[in-house]
Amino acid sequence: MLDGDTVIETIGLYESVRDYRQASSPDWLSWYDHPVASVIWDRLLVDDGLVVALGDSATPGCEIVDFGDPRHPETQAVLVGTPYTSGWLRDRAR
Repeated sequence: MLDGDTVIETIGLYESVRDYRQASSPDWLSWYDHPVASVIWDRLLVDDGLVVALGDSATPGCEIVDFGDPRHPETQAVLVGTPYTSGWLRDRAR
C-alpha cells in the first residue's frame, strides 16, 4: 500500500495502481509493467512511495520502483537470480 489510500494491485503479470479514497468507486491511476518478463512479486517493502519488491521462487530477484508519483512509476533497479526472502529499507527490516 502507498500513502494509505493508493494501492498496488497485482494479477502476476503487471501491477495496477488505484486510489481508494472513495472505496466504492476507486480511481485507476496507472499500471506498472515489469522490465523483466514473467516476474511475480512475492513481498513488498514500502517507504514513502519507494517500493522494493521481492520476487517469488520461480523468478527470484527484486525490483526497486519509485511510486512517489503514482501516475508515473519509475524503475530504479532490477536484480535477478538471487532468491531474496527479506530486506532492509531505510533501517526497517521486512
